[in-house]
Amino acid sequence: MARMYKKVALLTVMIGIFFVSKRNLWAFDIATHMYIGSQTFDLWQNFDNTFYNYLIQSSDEGIMTRKFYYIGLTLPDLMEEEGLAWSKAIIDTLYNHPPEVEVTRALNIYSSTYNQVQTDFIFYDPKPNQNLQKLWEMANYTKNQNWDSFEKAIVYGALMHVIQDVYGHMVLQPSLWGYGRTIDPDSALSEFLLRFGETFHEVFYTATYIPNWTFIKELYQGLFINGFSENVGFMEFLSLYDQSGRYVSGWQDANVTPVQKFVDAANAVNYNIGNLSYGRVKAYLHGWGIINFLLYGYRWDFSDLGGLFSHPWWNANDIANFWADIGDEDIHLGQLEGFLGWLQHIPFLDIVFREIGERVIHQKIYEALKRYIACGSSRSWSTFTEQTAYWDEAWACVPENERPEFY
Repeated sequence: MARMYKKVALLTVMIGIFFVSKRNLWAFDIATHMYIGSQTFDLWQNFDNTFYNYLIQSSDEGIMTRKFYYIGLTLPDLMEEEGLAWSKAIIDTLYNHPPEVEVTRALNIYSSTYNQVQTDFIFYDPKPNQNLQKLWEMANYTKNQNWDSFEKAIVYGALMHVIQDVYGHMVLQPSLWGYGRTIDPDSALSEFLLRFGETFHEVFYTATYIPNWTFIKELYQGLFINGFSENVGFMEFLSLYDQSGRYVSGWQDANVTPVQKFVDAANAVNYNIGNLSYGRVKAYLHGWGIINFLLYGYRWDFSDLGGLFSHPWWNANDIANFWADIGDEDIHLGQLEGFLGWLQHIPFLDIVFREIGERVIHQKIYEALKRYIACGSSRSWSTFTEQTAYWDEAWACVPENERPEFY
């Protein structure tokens, strides 16, 4: 019985996390940016050879350099309106979790983190995704500082993200539709010529082509207290463990110097972003880490690496099971009162009711997700992108009052 209530509480939090913003979480796939980045380290060899040498090393600093480089490769998308809204939504949801639920580790949102994301950035200059010039200036400033390679990595990663975008939007994606490059005619000046086709392909397909997802492990890899690498980490970009493997602290506790260096570089080149601060960038990145683990992460035994996008055949039930498994260790039922509290301490009853509880939670998740995945169809999520009839079927199941936001 206790396990059943715990599972129901887990459902409440996990569904709230994923749908609270009522925005499309599939937008502008960042896993593709990280994968391409993981395959093109040599692009940095002539610009900053020391940085390049750490990118290809298996040492602790090499692992940390790659970790923060991957984070940088996602940062421009975080700093878009949608990315910031998603990060804030997940932090708000976890911070205001039901009182009968206890959350731990990455999902235990500190007041300082919550307070930071209540204030928006103000972009007086164009946002990073549209500001190659400022990111180039930041990278050149960073190269000339006496910083460790891992401290340079977020700045360099952000620059490479935008370079990838420029090449992708002008050459790779147009070629999918039979064009050598994008040329916008006068009649299309108000809209990118291939925007809808490109966006649809980017949203639903690009990450399903990734052949190797090992970069995700390094993105979330934790450390032992003595500094030696540990191949474990869940939900947050940085976590610290003692020699027995017990979790000690995480991203919210850490002094994340690469984040500070990003802010320092932006200020040094007069990149005019209002409310830009170390604490605010770090707080938004914490929510960002949780979101992307739900999309691209793995189970506690490291199986199903790549999450939803490495498994395009998953249906609503598969997605629900994946989320429940990766969140189960960090969301707990608090101490119940009365008779149920007494039952909590009888182990054999917990075993007896476990299967019942799992069936109940499976049905609850199914009911919650079916409105977003074609009324609970057993088809895979990717199927609905393949035929107009399936897309219409999915659209018909979106609640009427939510359709304007989805549209």
